[in-house]
Amino acid sequence: MKYVGMEYQAIDACPNDHILYYNQYEFATECPICHSSRYRTDQVTKKVSRKVLRYIPIIPRLQRLFRCKNIAQFMDYHARNRSGDDILRMPADGSAFTDMEEKWPHFKEEPHNARLSLAADGVNPFAEMRSTYSVWPVFVINNNIPPWMSIKREHIMLAMIVPGIIFTLEQ
Repeated sequence: MKYVGMEYQAIDACPNDHILYYNQYEFATECPICHSSRYRTDQVTKKVSRKVLRYIPIIPRLQRLFRCKNIAQFMDYHARNRSGDDILRMPADGSAFTDMEEKWPHFKEEPHNARLSLAADGVNPFAEMRSTYSVWPVFVINNNIPPWMSIKREHIMLAMIVPGIIFTLEQ
């Protein structure tokens, strides 16, 4: 991914999903909540994290959208094309956008400010019902562009991959 300008950042996580070993916990070796070890105990010579979140920064990708003339011309679409008849035609017509603009009115003043949505869903990557592993991809959707563009594959951005819960199936 590095060769196409999409480097990711690996962030260790508590195996029980309590914390990320980031900022104030960056050098911790166990979770302050459940006291589980950050590293696998079967590794003697090298520290191997028990759970790792992979984060792909979205700011460089948003900057690329503004550099592309074909897309940049649509980055204020939500501000120019709101419905005035209380019919929800795009995310900007919804109450979440209205609430955000009331809470932060200065954000509304610049129509090119990025308005984003998050979407996540668990996936069983091995397609087996008996598998005890899942993964959670988290996607970012650009709400500045027209709805018919925002749902296209090239405009939905993978932001992070969260390793899922390892669970046991009762027999």
